[in-house]
Amino acid sequence: MNLNRFLWVSTIVLFSIVGAIGGWMLGDYYVSLRPAGSALAKDAMATGVKATICLGVAIIFARVGSWFADRFLIPSLHRVHQYSAADRLLGIVGALLGLLIGVLMPLPLPETMPFAGI
Repeated sequence: MNLNRFLWVSTIVLFSIVGAIGGWMLGDYYVSLRPAGSALAKDAMATGVKATICLGVAIIFARVGSWFADRFLIPSLHRVHQYSAADRLLGIVGALLGLLIGVLMPLPLPETMPFAGI
């Protein structure tokens, strides 16, 4: 599997997971708007509606991810070979540091720090 295909598949998977999560939330919101006497008042029907919306939005987002990978990611990968090795290395280090900070920043800090000494 070459790098282009890996980027394309991983972008589709990432977009479809995000679409499935968003679709489930949208389906949950739609089911919560149900009138009292409707068929959505039953739990089995509500789960079916949520699952259908979830699957539909996941498919749409997978197509958007495929378009995004074909249009932007793969063509920009061909331009990476024009950069020097130092620029590529610093770009990878910067991306990893950005991911690390982006993941760690939302975590709540403990109220009592063991090194605070106050």
